[in-house]
Amino acid sequence: MRICFRQRVVGFAAAALTFGFMGSVQAATLNVEMSNPDLLGLVQSVHLQMVDEVGDGCWTNINEVRAQAQAILAAAQINVAQVEVPDSATHPALVISASGQRVEGGYCIVQTEARLSFVTMSRFAHGTADGNVTIVNYNSLSIMNRTTVAVVSNENVDAEVLNWVGQVVTAWSNEILARRQAENMPALRQRMGLSN
Repeated sequence: MRICFRQRVVGFAAAALTFGFMGSVQAATLNVEMSNPDLLGLVQSVHLQMVDEVGDGCWTNINEVRAQAQAILAAAQINVAQVEVPDSATHPALVISASGQRVEGGYCIVQTEARLSFVTMSRFAHGTADGNVTIVNYNSLSIMNRTTVAVVSNENVDAEVLNWVGQVVTAWSNEILARRQAENMPALRQRMGLSN
């Protein structure tokens, strides 16, 4: 899947003009088309979100998992920032979610997902013959990376989830750092006002 980064930046520029600020976005960045893996090179910070939909004491160390993810990101110099809506490739959401429960026989079955994504916002205007104009706002989720694992345990899945999330966040952090240095990416990041 390819994402036309031009649309994202143009959307930002339109909002900036509407609200009277323009920041460091340059015209040169408006014509960049990137694949999802390449977009990882633009990540400056992430909004870390934990979603716990696990019952029956099957996952009890969510705070430890969050702290581990934050430590891995900090070691890679990827900021964790709280934002209302993760709406760009430079500040996506890192969502770690788990759902599951204890089943007959006492075993915990838990599905865990890690997702790096951002919300793409588009606005369309539709004119009618009588001169009325309808503006439609459309939001979609752009997924940069996603992986899942299912875990079964006769006690809880704390150790397994902690280990798996650590591996995933480490791998993604390493990929983000590598993509930042890919061809043309340092120059693009500099034009966008992002630190390398």
